[in-house]
Amino acid sequence: YTKDGVSRGFSVFYREADLDKINVSRYTTNTFGSSLNFGYPIKETERLGFSLGYSNTEIKAGFGAVQEIIASPRLLDVVNVADEDWYRDYYEFEADSNVEEVPIRFIDDNGNVIDGFESILSPPSVTGFLDESGDTFDNFTITTSWTQSTLNRGRMATRGASQSLSLELTVPGSDLEYYKLVYNGQIFFPISRSWTLRLRTELGYGDGIGDDELPFFNHFYSGGFGSVRGFKSNTLGPRSTPAQIYQTDRARVAIQEGDDGCETVTSGICDQSGINVGDLVLDNKLSYVVVDDANGDQKIFTNPYENDPDPFGGNVLIEGGVELLFPLPFIKDQRSVRTAFFVDFGNVFSTQCGESQANCYKADLDELRYSFGVGLSWITGFGPLTFSYAKPFNDTEDDETEAFQFSLGRSF
Repeated sequence: YTKDGVSRGFSVFYREADLDKINVSRYTTNTFGSSLNFGYPIKETERLGFSLGYSNTEIKAGFGAVQEIIASPRLLDVVNVADEDWYRDYYEFEADSNVEEVPIRFIDDNGNVIDGFESILSPPSVTGFLDESGDTFDNFTITTSWTQSTLNRGRMATRGASQSLSLELTVPGSDLEYYKLVYNGQIFFPISRSWTLRLRTELGYGDGIGDDELPFFNHFYSGGFGSVRGFKSNTLGPRSTPAQIYQTDRARVAIQEGDDGCETVTSGICDQSGINVGDLVLDNKLSYVVVDDANGDQKIFTNPYENDPDPFGGNVLIEGGVELLFPLPFIKDQRSVRTAFFVDFGNVFSTQCGESQANCYKADLDELRYSFGVGLSWITGFGPLTFSYAKPFNDTEDDETEAFQFSLGRSF
């Protein structure tokens, strides 16, 4: 931009991302925005960067989105009406006669009588991020950065060091107010003419400003290439609270004529309000509830099925690694091929763990995950091809491992 080496750049972008495809929770983001960027050289090997940006982000929760994103309704308790004693403990009575003659009355947590099948699914007791903040956000951000590099070449360096520090901050008036601080560093130590030791690290921290918290779609993630190899991409760290999923659909059930002149569901009873309810209890647990509404439509409400918690990321990132770079035999141009023995470590943590989140810890070095293995990167005409085979050696039952990993377009 100037003769002194000041740079200026513009960007305009639109991005759609389905995070479920990369082992993250079930939601999608549609984002568009623009930015104005400046860079200032302060030394031959150092630069300062400044950026002013705007982004509009729309979040769509997918089917089964976790409860930290959007809350799940809960199914009211329903008992086996064939068990009169149990039934009497839960519902009011108008008569002491046969239970089939007693109208069903659903009672909520406040003791209020609920009429109609629409109230069987009650509002959630805990709200998620989208429930509280909406699903569309306009944010203005200021980003400052410092970079330093003494590497002998830009790609597949073997000598020198590089490091960077960046701070992203939303300005007042944005829909969400937060900041993220990230440090990256690497250094090469030549051992011999063809053997090199490389050390690397990445540290990150983010949080909300004021009463806000770091948005879940800006969380840090760990695992996979460029992170901790041997673990599936983005799967380390805190897990979400699984959604409570209820299926509602037309149900094929046997209908018979009751003695009282109203239709009743087989093994069920007839509600005096005209709503027929039948239930099936297995091992004292409700399996399903069938409801025949006033229009004659039959629907089935099922209990939530088992749903594994998804990776949810966190606001603290600690990663690093040690690599021993060595040449492949019979390869003349080693500048296009890199092989290494490596040890990786890292994890993601959260300072705002929810009560029902699994594998969620505040920053704790004892909870770092480690792996070791061998990797190869090859620069081709199609871009870098990278392979690695790694073995985690302190994984837990909450971690997802993946020994062989492959990437196109990314080197380590």
